Amino acid sequence: VFLPVVVVVGSDAAKAQARAAHGLSLAELFGPFGGQYRSLSVMYYVQDRQMRIDSLRVRFADADTASQWSKPAGEQVAESMVKSSAPVSVVNEVEVAKIAPSPWFEQWRLAMVRSLRWSE
Repeated sequence: VFLPVVVVVGSDAAKAQARAAHGLSLAELFGPFGGQYRSLSVMYYVQDRQMRIDSLRVRFADADTASQWSKPAGEQVAESMVKSSAPVSVVNEVEVAKIAPSPWFEQWRLAMVRSLRWSE
């Protein structure tokens, strides 16, 4: 399941305090507030339209341990993902069309439909 990532940046004093008091990093300390235990509703705007996502979940990551792929590695992964998701044949396209969409897509689609002005 895809989860957006929130990178946590903290001072050395804050990191040391969290580690000493709780034995956790800052990202681990914020983890329970990422929507896993309590539903998060988020409002945002797209092209001057108010949108809403219900049951948003995020993942927290410490900035110190975060890493970024090099450009060639990122391009290789992207190419591999495109190839693996591309339909191989017409039969495959029909089978793929029968699969239900991901829950996040359904939430986005419902939010988009609700926000439409039907006179447009």
